Order: sequence, then C-alpha cells, then structure tokens
Amino acid sequence: MPTVVIAPSNVAAFPEGGGHFWVYLQYVLGLRQLGCEVYWLEAFRSKRRMEWEAAALTTFRARMQQHGLDGKAILYVTQSKEPSPDAPKEYLDMTRAEAEAIFQRADLLLNFHYATSPGLLAQFRRTAMIDIDPGLLQFWINRRQLSVPPHDFYFTTGENVGKPGSAIPDCGLDWIHIRPAVSLEGWPYRFDPHGEAFTTISSWDSSSLSWNLRSCRG
Repeated sequence: MPTVVIAPSNVAAFPEGGGHFWVYLQYVLGLRQLGCEVYWLEAFRSKRRMEWEAAALTTFRARMQQHGLDGKAILYVTQSKEPSPDAPKEYLDMTRAEAEAIFQRADLLLNFHYATSPGLLAQFRRTAMIDIDPGLLQFWINRRQLSVPPHDFYFTTGENVGKPGSAIPDCGLDWIHIRPAVSLEGWPYRFDPHGEAFTTISSWDSSSLSWNLRSCRG
C-alpha cells in the first residue's frame, strides 16, 4: 500500500474554516479510494493563547477522528510566520522520532504549504507541490513575496498557468496541470425538480461541514 503524506496549510488554527478544511480533505478521501495510506502533516503556529489554542486543537482532532485520520495527523509547532530552514523539532501527539519514521517510509509528500521548510522536505524521498491558488501563487513568487523551496514535481489547478499566450507566468517551473480533487462520495446527489440554477457556494457551516446554497437568478 503506497503511503502519502499531505501537507495542508492553516487548518488546525482555522477551526471556523469548514470550506478550507474540505478542500484538502478531498485529496485525502480520493487517495484512500485509490488504496493509499494517508497521513496529514501541518504546522501549528503557537501564539501563546492557551485557551484558544486548546479549543482549536480539540476541534481539529475531532475532525481527524471523524474522517478516519485519528492517529494519522502529524502537527508540528512553529512560533513564527517565517519558515525555518531546519526540520521541525517539536511535535504534538507523537514524538519527533515517530513523525520522522513516517516521513522516511512515505512514498510521496503532497504539499499544499508553499513555505514548507527545506529541512522538512528533505525528510521525504519524493515531493510534489500543488498550487491551489493559480495566478496568486505566481504573482507572489514573481514579486518575491514568497520563496517556494524545490520540489520534485509541481502541480497546478490553473488550466492556463505557464501556457503560451497566458498572462500567468510559469516562474521557471514545469507545471503539471490538474483539476481540483472532488470526492463524489462526499457530495451525495439530491435531485430537486423545483431547484433553480446556482453559481456559487455562499457560506459554510464549519461545525458540521455542511454548506448552504443561494441561487443566483439571471
């Protein structure tokens, strides 16, 4: 069974962001359907707000358990927005040795955190970055607002990123174009003969990961 570690950004510290969590969860569900063992790796930035952090972590752990990731969530502690060049030293819920043993046997790190430290990336045999902010990510790189450390592969959900005639540059990277992952089992079909067309999702209920729709009538 292949082992894949996915590395989302700012989920544990953003408990109210049900939609944000759901984006990354689609990849977890899809990889599991393909027969992969999946781990969740994330930086948790401590701001020394003990009560708030405890509540956020409680919500995060409940969600991990709800979606079959109990014991497979790897959180490391950081004190700064700026990434360290070194590998993390402090982990929650497991020891550093246990976490690094998972990294070393993993077949792939699927990384959504653009500013992951080079020291952490070096723990993995193979790394792939997924750009889910097409246009913005390339703007940040071009303006030197963000420095993306080297990966083995670069995926983007932007269909025109780096293509001839596109206003979005490739930033010197060889982009592989993909569609956003959607696990259809998590989006059960319900037919409403009286339903009208809609074009957007307006709000998320982060406690239950349900979503509310509002029609955009023409």
